[in-house]
Amino acid sequence: MRTLFRTLPCVAVAAALLLPSAGCQPLYGGKAEKLKVPEKKNRPKQAADTGPTIVYNEECKADFFATGLKVTAMPSLADQQVQLGNAAMDASRRAAEPEAKVSSILEAINKYKAALSKDPFSADATLQLALAYDSVLKKGCALELLKRLAALQTYQSSADVARVKLDEIVSRETMFKGYRNDAMKAIGR
Repeated sequence: MRTLFRTLPCVAVAAALLLPSAGCQPLYGGKAEKLKVPEKKNRPKQAADTGPTIVYNEECKADFFATGLKVTAMPSLADQQVQLGNAAMDASRRAAEPEAKVSSILEAINKYKAALSKDPFSADATLQLALAYDSVLKKGCALELLKRLAALQTYQSSADVARVKLDEIVSRETMFKGYRNDAMKAIGR
């Protein structure tokens, strides 16, 4: 039995020397395939969701520069009409139903027009009317009123207030947001 234990290691060494690849065979077959690098694909461009497209009415049939008859300016009556118009615009912002909103905005537009008929040099009434037209997407009329507001700077009676209103438009970027560049051009800024 001793000789068996002595010969067994010799047989194992001889087998390892005679069959050198027997112990180093790959476990799962031959050499592995090279992996291909996948092609880079451009991601599809996703359109930015900007929400619904707003369609403005570019036309304006009103002539805000018409001189008409000589008008005696009544600033206090014009201010009363502007306040009534502001109240109507506030009511339109609070209204839940679309019909009530539109009705309030139309009332405000009529009040601002009445204010301008009482005092055609009212910069406040001019700006408020432009904002009211903007709220009903009447871009053409809003831009014409902004041009009129810029022109009010040339009249001594309304120059200071007109400049303040123009500065307000410049500083508040939410005003005339849908066509801000056009509005800035209209006021000459």
